Amino acid sequence: MHGALVTGLAGADQVTGLDELLVTTRAVRRRLDLTRPVDVELVRECLRVALQAPNGANGQRWRWLVVTEPGLRRDIGQVYRRAFENRYPPAVQANGATARQLAGARYLAENLARVPVLVIPCLELSGPRLPDGNQAGVWGSLLPAVWSYMLAARARGLGTVWTTVHLDAEADVARLLGLPATVHQGALIPTAHTLGDTFAPAPRHELDTVLHLNGWHDKPPAEKRNPAMPTMSAHPPAAAPGPGTTAVGDWLARFVDGWRAGDPRAIGALFTPDATYYRGPFEPRRRGTREIVDHWTEVVSKWPAPEVRLGAPLVQGERASVEFWCVVRDPATGTPRTTAGSLVLRFAPDGRCARWHEYFSLRPDGAALEPAPDWLG
Repeated sequence: MHGALVTGLAGADQVTGLDELLVTTRAVRRRLDLTRPVDVELVRECLRVALQAPNGANGQRWRWLVVTEPGLRRDIGQVYRRAFENRYPPAVQANGATARQLAGARYLAENLARVPVLVIPCLELSGPRLPDGNQAGVWGSLLPAVWSYMLAARARGLGTVWTTVHLDAEADVARLLGLPATVHQGALIPTAHTLGDTFAPAPRHELDTVLHLNGWHDKPPAEKRNPAMPTMSAHPPAAAPGPGTTAVGDWLARFVDGWRAGDPRAIGALFTPDATYYRGPFEPRRRGTREIVDHWTEVVSKWPAPEVRLGAPLVQGERASVEFWCVVRDPATGTPRTTAGSLVLRFAPDGRCARWHEYFSLRPDGAALEPAPDWLG
């Protein structure tokens, strides 16, 4: 994205670009690229934007801890994981969308130390105690700036997620960072490049279910909506119940992680036991996780460390399709190979893939090519 949403636009186009930035800045967990370094100067750019956020009396009491050192990230990650497991023990189970959210949160807890940059926004107050009573005025001088940081990161192709689990062990993290007693942590924002750069709005209740005009009890009925004011819905009609765009994106991220980690069994676990797998329309069918794992055992040994880019998945019911762009290199010679194509997937009710159809084109001359700017749009 790199600012394309909000620069070079005017009038209605500018509003549309800004709206897209606002509604597609999502909590990114499984799609954080844990292998690609982040230039600290890019983080500094985002923080310069964040410093323009509103704050009480322009006191600017915010302080920003940016953690990149691997040992310190590891130690903070251990504290975070302990706090997460105390709050959500492995025995805790959930269903449906909640189960997917919990799985994503657990994935982040297990991999936080691998995220290249951890940003911890803080407030420096006059004393070690937070004021009594309603603290909206206190945290209102920090939290808007945190959201501005996340928006600026999204505009520059970075993914973030707002987390506060570590605050269950805030004192432990404070000791690791050497924070004085007057400095209070407000969040922890993992920051990384993303696997794929297209995100969709999240499911939300319609505005008229949460809007109250002129008091709590004076709520206009739906038929009084202004027809000139369109509403944004994240619930397109579907032919059948299915996993949803976010869940498909998470599945694809886990698939790419398994390939990058050279773990064909992790890839096989993403498929149902009787899944059908077609590498191309004229290739023999593979059936079941054993044949899929055997196939990917060969792939990861022949083509390790892929560079994979994904478009935004299109989801209708149990079916999904996604464009991909992939560059791999021969481990012996370093010769690159570029492929581009699309996947057509069908998902089972448990979120695993039951059918994989792949269509692709191979660049024959051994070049490592970049996609056109709008290819994966």
